[in-house]
Amino acid sequence: LLAYLNAEGYRENTLIVFASDHGEAFSERGLEGHARYVYPETTEVPFILSFPFRLEPGIEISSRTENVDIWPTILDLLGLPEREGVDGRSRLPELLAAERGEPLPERDRPAIAHIDRHWGQRGRDAAPNVALVDGDMRFFYTHPNRPNQPPRLELFDASKDPDELENVADEHPETTERMSALAQ
Repeated sequence: LLAYLNAEGYRENTLIVFASDHGEAFSERGLEGHARYVYPETTEVPFILSFPFRLEPGIEISSRTENVDIWPTILDLLGLPEREGVDGRSRLPELLAAERGEPLPERDRPAIAHIDRHWGQRGRDAAPNVALVDGDMRFFYTHPNRPNQPPRLELFDASKDPDELENVADEHPETTERMSALAQ
């Protein structure tokens, strides 16, 4: 497709967007598959734009975005008006800051990932799993598998544990409580 766009001269006015709605777990935590949990292996996915006529090529931004940001970003890049009632926001300020070599703007709220583990299963009660990411801290609220069980609350500090495998919720009770309140 890219070769065709280049050969026919369409690449100069074509925005190419590559994104994914989820990743895949390959037993990093003893879990396999996708769309049941919100750990990084299923929520950390690429968002790649090829927009050669507006931005310098090769800009790489490692900050966290959310899929709800895709349409607002594309509309902003194209100079089209933003849509009302959209949860996402344009990431154009980060793109332009990166292009100019400036520091990226700080996030003003945690990033969120949510899935109902029972999606697509008629007659089953909701079983929400929620992840919140605030800086280096990632919090997980996992709905219990059985009635009368408490939810599983996990907190990981990516600055000290890049694979996010050591639960530090007990070491940071204030952060765990704050993020748990946001997740529910």
